[in-house]
Amino acid sequence: MMCHSIVQKIYAVIAAHKLLQNSNAQGIIFCRTRETIELCVPILKLKGCSISMIHSRMSTDARAAAMDMFQSGESTLMMSTNLLTRGMDFPPVRIVVNFDLPDDPKRKTFDGKAYESRIGRSARFGLEF
Repeated sequence: MMCHSIVQKIYAVIAAHKLLQNSNAQGIIFCRTRETIELCVPILKLKGCSISMIHSRMSTDARAAAMDMFQSGESTLMMSTNLLTRGMDFPPVRIVVNFDLPDDPKRKTFDGKAYESRIGRSARFGLEF
């Protein structure tokens, strides 16, 4: 699904949350910026989503708490910048949403390597469910 406005994207995340809600599965939503995360997470929580967030400007303790909530299953969704693409593996993850496509700030173009890392590190390519 291609969503163009932030409102459409938020509703797509809510739909993903509903798909995951009655299972032990989880999802990761990748955003380009921490500002997007900080704007969207409170809205998604108000809409009833069980969601955590993580980005590089959070304290180590806050990041650890967010990871604990996600890994324990307390939160169904995790919204992150590319921070979670670095060597992480999340077996319960069944949905990966690219809220924003990654870009290369130096070239101001689509960053294909970051995209592959997003879906490859956290998705379950080739597994049957």
